[in-house]
Amino acid sequence: MSTGGIKSFGVLIDGLNNSQLIHTLLFNLNKIVQTNPNYSPTIFYQSIGQCQMPSMVAKMHYCNAWNYPHTLIATNLNTASILLNCIRPKKRLFYVHDPEWTFLHCPPFDLVNNIYNNPKIQLIARSKHHFNLIKRVWKEPIGIIENFDIEQLLEYI
Repeated sequence: MSTGGIKSFGVLIDGLNNSQLIHTLLFNLNKIVQTNPNYSPTIFYQSIGQCQMPSMVAKMHYCNAWNYPHTLIATNLNTASILLNCIRPKKRLFYVHDPEWTFLHCPPFDLVNNIYNNPKIQLIARSKHHFNLIKRVWKEPIGIIENFDIEQLLEYI
């Protein structure tokens, strides 16, 4: 559903903060905007935050993702839950930056299972280690993309 040859995609995040994920994400999205005018990424956030890194991509509140007709990428369990409720995405991807279900205070099993085993969502692992772990416990991810590498990610858009 691209218009005029431009491929649009969106990334769902909790907030624009100074985390490693957000800095890596913004670095890579800025890179694609500067080098390839054929892509139009949009960040959908829950809270605007205090991110110090400049951004050259469109940013919108996550409620605007509900009817977004292009590929959407979740970045954690919370945004993956939001992704499942979006009605029009061309594709639903979950970039597993951190396997949150392995943390000490992990979310309820039903929530995690509904996301990781959901046939509507395709999983992408951050590393070979994460790939093997996710495959062993849930389902096989469609690929590995280290540090949100934009060139690799565009292959799945």
